[in-house]
Amino acid sequence: MSDPYAEAEGGRHFAPVWLVGLGIVIVLVGGWYLVKGRDFAVAEGEGGTADPAVVGRTLYAANCAACHQREGTGVSGAIPPLAHSEWVLGDAGRLPCILLGGLQGRVMVRGAAYDGVMPSFWRLNDEQIAAILTYLRTVPWGHTATVVSPSQVAAARAHMQNRTMPWTEAELLALPPEPPPTTRPATNPSTRPAD
Repeated sequence: MSDPYAEAEGGRHFAPVWLVGLGIVIVLVGGWYLVKGRDFAVAEGEGGTADPAVVGRTLYAANCAACHQREGTGVSGAIPPLAHSEWVLGDAGRLPCILLGGLQGRVMVRGAAYDGVMPSFWRLNDEQIAAILTYLRTVPWGHTATVVSPSQVAAARAHMQNRTMPWTEAELLALPPEPPPTTRPATNPSTRPAD
């Protein structure tokens, strides 16, 4: 049997063929994963626009589910639930502030106290934050609240441009309520009522 590590002419070592093949497979699979396998699926709506609820689901999984859990249950005493939360389903004007500025200190959710720190997601753009919030308010856990638009997020971002500290519950409750929308836009054209 020949030695696969035997020196070739000129004193160089060659890697075994199986090792080169394995390296090629790893590079190809890694490239496929980066391009297609990360579940950045975008459902097309009317006019070829991305469905914010579908994009929001992916962004929620990547940015929020580690703390708030996949099913939105949170962590007892520390991280509040999002499922059926009055904060998620209530005034849509406060939600962008929470994601942009973060939250610290005691907060009451569904009658229970939570005391933790939520980081700021200022790094996400207005469309990404709107997509996460639209997903939370319209898709999971039977929620049927209004969508959050990128313009609502942009307004919140402009309002808190100089803010450096996370929000507290008292500060959020002191914000003026957002005027209600005149209609509830559909988030998925396939579920839109017939004209």
